[in-house]
Formats: sequence, C-alpha cells, structure tokens
Amino acid sequence: MATLGTTVMVTTSSLAYLMPPETPRMRLVVLLGERCPAPLRRALQDRFGAEVRSIYAASEAIIGPDLDEGVEAYAWNRDRLHLEILDAEGRVHDQGQGELLVTRRMGEATPLIRYRLGDWVELGSGRLRLLGRIGHAFTLASGVKVTRRRLEEILDGLGHPIAEARFRIEHRPAGDLLQVHLQSPVRGLRPEAVEAALLDGDLDLADAVASGHVRLQVRCDHGTARAKRRLVVEEYPWSL
Repeated sequence: MATLGTTVMVTTSSLAYLMPPETPRMRLVVLLGERCPAPLRRALQDRFGAEVRSIYAASEAIIGPDLDEGVEAYAWNRDRLHLEILDAEGRVHDQGQGELLVTRRMGEATPLIRYRLGDWVELGSGRLRLLGRIGHAFTLASGVKVTRRRLEEILDGLGHPIAEARFRIEHRPAGDLLQVHLQSPVRGLRPEAVEAALLDGDLDLADAVASGHVRLQVRCDHGTARAKRRLVVEEYPWSL
C-alpha cells in the first residue's frame, strides 16, 4: 500500500480495525458489508487520520452511501432503485419501519422486483436507516422470542470486533440453559462484560435470568479475524 501510494481503502469495519500499525495513513476509508457502530467509527478515524464513510451494500444491490450525519442513515438513487418496506402484517408501504423491498428500475440481466433483503429498516424523507437483520433467533422458556436483530445490536455495542458469536440454548425441564461463545481477534473481551451487556440490552432475557427460567453461561476466546462477523444460533429442541 505504501509503495503504491494508496490513499483510499474499501473494506469491512472488522478488517479495518485489524490492519497492522504500519498501515499508511489514508485520506478515505470506505466501509461495507457490516455495521460500524459509532465508537468503532471514531477509533478508525483516529487510527487512519481519514474520513470514514459507509456504503449500504448487499450481493443483490448497492443501495447507496451514508449521509454523514453521525447516524446509520443512507441515501439512494431514486432513478436507479425503488425502495419500499413490508410491515409485520404483510402490507407494502413507501415509508415507515419494516423489511426492505428493493426494485431495480434498470436491471434487465438480473431484474429485482420487490426483492426482500432480510433487513429491517426505517424508510422515509429521502433517507434509509438500517435497524438490523430480521428473523427469529431463539425462544426463552418464558415464551419470549429473541430476534437476531437484538443480538446484533448487543454485539455491536461491546466495543470489540467479534469474529464469531455462537448462541446455543437448550430447553430443559428445570429451565433453559443459554450458552454464549464469542471469538474476537482482539484480546481483552471479558465474559462478565458480555453478560452485563446481554442483560442490559434485553430486558426480557434479564427478567428470565433473574426469575430462574434461564441460566446464562458466557465464554470468550481469541479467534481468527473474519471479513464479516459470523452469528450462529442453535436451539434444542427448536422452538418458534
């Protein structure tokens, strides 16, 4: 990079965080492929002395760049893409919160008509805010459903890059056993801090643990860096 005089780097936030100290200072760092929480963005700005921007990109479509407002909000080209949301009742709207639907106006080779990306977003006023991935993660013994989006939000707030997060819940007669195993390429992630973040970040989980319905075990290990965080959920027996 130094030999080529590189001034712009396009990568994921996890890999940018793990670049070695001798990496040259940049003019611009463009992040895509995963969310970049505000504390990590500030750390990357200080690390590279660069402007840090994000692009909302998926395999099916590149939505557009962030609005540089200090929040995870993105713009899109209305001549190229038509965006809508699908609400929880299955109705389509052009504003509000719901699952993102993408229609590509000019895509004869690979046309997309109301393609569901699996992202829960807030759409309106010329801006798109990514709220997280949709979908069921696991169900607690108390009957509460925990979503993948909630788990991602908690992981984002840990202040450490997480290469892999594995949640295994076993439904037992005496109550649930929830085992959380996190791997980070950076040392210093403590199980107590992760447990506190889980309980602070999900009141239903905290209530289930406090009432004895769920027993929580957390393990943190040093792991190999990944280009994108891997989240694995195992539930036995599976429940919805």
